[in-house]
Amino acid sequence: MRPSRVLLTFIAVLALVLPSLAACAPAPAPTPTPAPKAAEKPAEAKPAEQAKPAPTPTPVPAPSPTPTVAAKPAAPSRLVIVMGQQPDTLHPGIGSMMAKTEVEYALFAWPVVFNDKGEYIPWGVEQVPTLDNGGARFVGEGDDRHLEVTYKIKKGNKWHDGTPVTAKDMRYQWELYLDPKFPIADRSLIQKVYDVTVVDEQTAVYKFMSARQAREAAQKGFRGLDAKEYADFKDQKDPVVDPLYWTVGGYLPSHILSKIPADQQEASEFARKPIGNGPYKFKEWVPDQSITLEANPDFFLGAPKIQTVVFRIIKDTNAQLAALQAGEVDVVTQVQGPDLDKAPELDRLAAQGTYKPYYIPGTPWEHIDFNLDNEHLKDVRVRKAIAHAINREQLVEKVLYGKSRVAHSWIMPGSPAWAYDESCLVKYEYNPEKAKQLLAEAGYKPGPDGILVKDGKKLTLKLSTTDAALRKTTAQIIQQQLKQVGIDLQLEFLPGRGLFETKGPLRQRTFELGMYTWLSLPDPDRIDYMHSKNIPSPANNFTGNNFPGWRNPKADQLAVRGSQSLSEKERKPIYCELQRLWTDELPVLPLFQRVVVTVARANLENYRPTGSSTPETWNIHEWVLRS
Repeated sequence: MRPSRVLLTFIAVLALVLPSLAACAPAPAPTPTPAPKAAEKPAEAKPAEQAKPAPTPTPVPAPSPTPTVAAKPAAPSRLVIVMGQQPDTLHPGIGSMMAKTEVEYALFAWPVVFNDKGEYIPWGVEQVPTLDNGGARFVGEGDDRHLEVTYKIKKGNKWHDGTPVTAKDMRYQWELYLDPKFPIADRSLIQKVYDVTVVDEQTAVYKFMSARQAREAAQKGFRGLDAKEYADFKDQKDPVVDPLYWTVGGYLPSHILSKIPADQQEASEFARKPIGNGPYKFKEWVPDQSITLEANPDFFLGAPKIQTVVFRIIKDTNAQLAALQAGEVDVVTQVQGPDLDKAPELDRLAAQGTYKPYYIPGTPWEHIDFNLDNEHLKDVRVRKAIAHAINREQLVEKVLYGKSRVAHSWIMPGSPAWAYDESCLVKYEYNPEKAKQLLAEAGYKPGPDGILVKDGKKLTLKLSTTDAALRKTTAQIIQQQLKQVGIDLQLEFLPGRGLFETKGPLRQRTFELGMYTWLSLPDPDRIDYMHSKNIPSPANNFTGNNFPGWRNPKADQLAVRGSQSLSEKERKPIYCELQRLWTDELPVLPLFQRVVVTVARANLENYRPTGSSTPETWNIHEWVLRS
């Protein structure tokens, strides 16, 4: 399954990609990923200071699965993984919390996975289908020409109840995600697929829309989705494609979920006790305390080396540190775990030799969403004034110990290298006087208490964010900085789940300013939070991640063009123009890149955390805890 274009995320994705507290530090531009090569023995994880940022990915073969023998003795071991948030759900198609993604990758083995080397590797299928290896190809002529992507499921890939994973499960997932009643966060990729053909039990062919089919969808809608979902295709002249077309494939247990209506799956037992196909099986979920999994001895990539995995929910970072110091836990993830503000304590633990902290350069970026329907924030001068009033360099120095840098776009330097260009950006230097000037131009005047007033209304705004320590510190600094220019900023700290859930302030768009992290994909296409059709609302069942409510026809057009081209040469000017438009209208204020901070026992082998929206647990079946 393709990682969510959201936070997944964390990301959320997701995740993922999906709202984690991952962070990013300066890093050199990535080098090209080598061509597909023979399988290598997985390398032992190294400290982050030796790590490199994920390069622009090229699909490569996966490591060969570890052969299993008839008798599979259970590993007599237990591992405790700490997360600072509880997942909102364990249904793979719903939600975008990074906490969910961490657990999900232990429960499910998706067709294609993005690894720690910045490569797409085949996990649940035999190869990553590309145009180069023949797994993908264009078929037909003229208006009927279309892209076909073929997946062949690996033998032995089966659900935890023993039912084989089949091509019917791939078709079912496509059908479910296109159901307008299903509360998926992002269907921008899957809705480009016109059909999924079941060739045999192990083979499925994803057929992307031809130009003719796309134009018809723009006129009549498609499979229950409204025609407006396809409005961008009304003049389509070329086959519909996607830059990450090889990630379109996914599967879900159709023999279970097909019996549950799409609009009831979020509240179903499956969402709390899923049946996956991954290295671990679900055992127990104690709300706000823990999620326990047991090893799947029949996992098709090889039985896990650790028998029991417990995801322990510890929301307070000081309590997490105490658990590390007491030796009670084995791994602390990036999900609201210790951030760079705890680096001195983590380094002292490392000096003792029991634990190893990782500070991994990555692509997550912290930002503030502006609700453009707010009476104050709908004026771009107010948004730009806020940008000039926030000293982001100071945030990097005080909050991140100078180990990161200010962000100016949703595209981070080197991710990918061809898409980031300083000349394409409108930047906002720290300039309180400029901020005051813009606010005066917008009609605001100082009140008796120093807070600006317009038409009898104070310039009071509420910033909603999570209750993580680093975010609290960041928000409090911003509060003081905005006060200096006459803006009264109220702070609201919510549990991660409360901020991101379907009924939360972001998706319901009841927030005014929202601060959280996006987990960037290794591609600049973020149509899910750029396009106006992805503004969550009752009309679209609150799908999409355009929380600010940015509506710009030109941006819509550019986002669609960029998402449908496979040529970097063609895409570069498209994303240059889109970045200039986005940074000028400023629906979102990027704050800083973040560094992914995670901690593991020094004797935990094959722990290979990534700097992307791929969670630490992506290869959990390979982990070995040495005595």
